[in-house]
Amino acid sequence: MSGKSDLFTSIIVAGVGIVMICLYQRIELLSWIVMLIGAMFAIPGIFSIIMGMRSKDKGGSGTQTLTGMGATALGAFMILMPESFTGILVFLFAGLLIIGGIYHIVFVAYLSRPFILPGYYYVIPVLMIIAGIVLLTTSVRTLNHVVVLITGISFVAWSISTLMEWIATHPSRTKDDTEAKQIAE
Repeated sequence: MSGKSDLFTSIIVAGVGIVMICLYQRIELLSWIVMLIGAMFAIPGIFSIIMGMRSKDKGGSGTQTLTGMGATALGAFMILMPESFTGILVFLFAGLLIIGGIYHIVFVAYLSRPFILPGYYYVIPVLMIIAGIVLLTTSVRTLNHVVVLITGISFVAWSISTLMEWIATHPSRTKDDTEAKQIAE
């Protein structure tokens, strides 16, 4: 949690979480997310096919073209039949929450050394793991809006936890770095 990229990632996760909270009652939201991901596969896939065809004319291999075809086909399938992928998306959200919770626990316990962070820094990561487990055990067909709401709240909590950890460890590192430079001089 030392770089600006962690801060930027936290802001993006908070934005996604807020959007999910605001739009949780839209039953088709998970389908729209799947279609957006499908477009993110299809568009680069099309560019990859074009670039592969150009390099093939110059004596290149067909691997890039084949990869582009696969990405385009997967993207098109996700766009045309998003319902097939909504269950997978829920498992992806649950996995993100569980892995994110474990990461934050490890960060608070070990990676933030030499700083010892208070016990309340463990609350949000534990709740993220619990939310991930709840998502794994929830039927996506019957509780679509609940899945989106839980994921949105958890993403916002995740970003708050990241910001708290960043604030707790960042100023001290800057101060320690300044003192180390003064001692070295």
